[in-house]
Amino acid sequence: MGGYNPPFGLLLLPVIIGIIMLFAMDNQVFGWILIVFGIGSILLGLLMGFDIRFRPTTLYVVILMFGCVAIGVGLMIRGVTQSNKK
Repeated sequence: MGGYNPPFGLLLLPVIIGIIMLFAMDNQVFGWILIVFGIGSILLGLLMGFDIRFRPTTLYVVILMFGCVAIGVGLMIRGVTQSNKK
């Protein structure tokens, strides 16, 4: 953060220690916390490394893109909520 990019091995260290703690200790809560923290920091590092630039596009193309996304979300919701009626 703030221009500092830690090496991947340093970010993977909490995950490895968390996995070791899951198998070595009876109380596994701290191990799960380390695993979640490690995976979260890896994902945060990936997201912060992106350089997103939006290219100019026409309104027609934007409507087509968002329309396809909306149709896909609607079909997924219908598939999840629809009961098995015969």
